[in-house]
Amino acid sequence: MCSSDLDPPILSSTFDFKHFLLPDALFVLRQTDVLEELSNVILLQIVMDEVLRINPTKYRRLREAAKNRNFFYFLNEHHKDTYVERHPDESPQLRNQRAFLKSFEYFCTHFNVFGIRVVILSDQKDVYDKHVEARKETAIATCEEYVTGLIGDAKSKGLDDKICRTPLNEDEGGAVGDFLYPAHEDMKTVQNGIKGGKYFQGVYRSRNFNEGFIRVDADQDQSEVLVRGRHNINRASDGMIASCLFARVFGKGQTIKLSKFLDS
Repeated sequence: MCSSDLDPPILSSTFDFKHFLLPDALFVLRQTDVLEELSNVILLQIVMDEVLRINPTKYRRLREAAKNRNFFYFLNEHHKDTYVERHPDESPQLRNQRAFLKSFEYFCTHFNVFGIRVVILSDQKDVYDKHVEARKETAIATCEEYVTGLIGDAKSKGLDDKICRTPLNEDEGGAVGDFLYPAHEDMKTVQNGIKGGKYFQGVYRSRNFNEGFIRVDADQDQSEVLVRGRHNINRASDGMIASCLFARVFGKGQTIKLSKFLDS
């Protein structure tokens, strides 16, 4: 890391100071879609080794994304100030947590002279409760907390729709069988809706992961209606393999929500 890298821009209203991001392994595995759009990220060796072991595809995605972004790969296992010996009877997971925090402390000390801080990115913040209690100035955020605070160009990337919100376990707000997307309407409801003018039939066309349009015939006038956000797109993809979609129009000029699609 050269001196020109030591001037990260302020991209967050929540963390309104110069900082680097330090994600843990679970964050990388859950929030790859978001992380590959961020900059000034430090990837630890132990984190990437864990990602490679669990999900080689996400490992390769992140390595590819790092070529075009301000990412830094740190060999913490080969640095005298960050290497951590495993205690007798200590699990690999606990040892890696200590190693992660050791590297965090190292970067905090290293960057402090430049007026730069380090923000831990983790979707399991409770793991670091004891560390935060001992070190009150520790900056830590979940993916949703960090993305919500983004400002400027970073805010305009639509990262909110890329956040993985799957509960870590059933105790954290989800139960087996819960769906992250709204259920499609049943066929009878849709057919009655079309007859009553509540729903309109058309083919969905995708512009990008987060936006598309559906061309509908409404009031004898063909028009394209915007569909924006993964929740509203509701699992649709371009053309849906010659599928038709049904959409409810909430208001002229407003986005719509896809309610049903049919296989051809």
